[in-house]
Amino acid sequence: MNRSIVLAALVGVAFLAFLVAPVEASPDAPGYVEMPPPSDDSYVLVSPYGSGRAWGRPETIRFLSIAATEWKRRYPEGPALRIGDISKPDGSTFPPHKTHKDGLSIDLTTRSPNLCHIKTGDSERSIELARLLVSLGARRIFYNDPKVIEAVPEVRKLEKHDDHFHVIVQPELVPEGGVPIVVPDAGVSANAWVGGLSLDEDQTGLVLSWRVLGVPKGWAKTARVEVQNGEGGVLHESEPVRVKRPVFRLPVALEHGHSYRWRVTLAPKEGTGEPVSSAWSTFRCDLQPPVLTPVSPKDGATTTAQPELAWTFEDVGAGEQVRFQIEVSRDKKRRRKVSLPEVAGAATKHTVSAKLPVGREYGWRVVAWDGAGNRAESAWATFVVEGKAPRKRR
Repeated sequence: MNRSIVLAALVGVAFLAFLVAPVEASPDAPGYVEMPPPSDDSYVLVSPYGSGRAWGRPETIRFLSIAATEWKRRYPEGPALRIGDISKPDGSTFPPHKTHKDGLSIDLTTRSPNLCHIKTGDSERSIELARLLVSLGARRIFYNDPKVIEAVPEVRKLEKHDDHFHVIVQPELVPEGGVPIVVPDAGVSANAWVGGLSLDEDQTGLVLSWRVLGVPKGWAKTARVEVQNGEGGVLHESEPVRVKRPVFRLPVALEHGHSYRWRVTLAPKEGTGEPVSSAWSTFRCDLQPPVLTPVSPKDGATTTAQPELAWTFEDVGAGEQVRFQIEVSRDKKRRRKVSLPEVAGAATKHTVSAKLPVGREYGWRVVAWDGAGNRAESAWATFVVEGKAPRKRR
């Protein structure tokens, strides 16, 4: 969650120039414009400019421009957004699509790898991309990764959407041109989980951060942060925070199992415009670590030279296990151990690949993390690798 924050001033000029780049309106469907070729490498048009496959409402084009710029800022080495079909210039039927006529539906992938494919193996970044799109005005995303569906309520399953995002834009939610745009940073963005390791011992200190894009001259350098509980009651309202350092540590405690939401509001100087707020970002608290229980080998068991280590993972908050690490001890008393590197995934079985010397006793445990970043360790279990122990040298 402690992602380094790049100031909006570094990208503001280029961002605004990008958004106001001239586009040609369609004579057949007034108000539809074509997605322009990229002025940098922040996105890729799947079909060439002029192919007639990427026309949309102005809000859709602005939405894509903002999303591509912010995603490029987070991942300058890629993968870049690949913008596929939107609508035809006249909004007519667009085979093989059943939709893509209103200028608000977009097919998205990334290159490379394709984070919008259920086989990508990188659901965390797929979730991050989906949350970014929602924060900028996506009303619905069709995509079939169950982890993304669980993490982002706006994502739904739909046949034939294993390998791309189908994004539907809500025009009134897209930031208007010519005004500052406030985007929650990746850490506590929309529908995120917050774990106990993100907080101080007294459950205060949650770090909220944001980015401000396209701040015009004359605006104030301060903002205010609001945090509400699940019922909409005020939990905390901050004093003015400097925009140059868009980070705020929440001084009030959070509770396990509760939901909250937050937003930041830019406060302009008098006479220079109206306050501008980010969208509300809801987050849920899972402050309790999961429970890990060794299953096999059980404590005191005798096994072969290639034991399969198995455990159970129980978590009532952020869901399934996201990564784990195995520790095997060669010394029962001192717990002198060999650790496997961290392994991603929800698997609860692992086969020891290194052949263990026979006739000796070992200890093992698993360390695992849930989707909120909570870490837990199982109890140590001992097992004996059967066989004749080697003779000791005299």
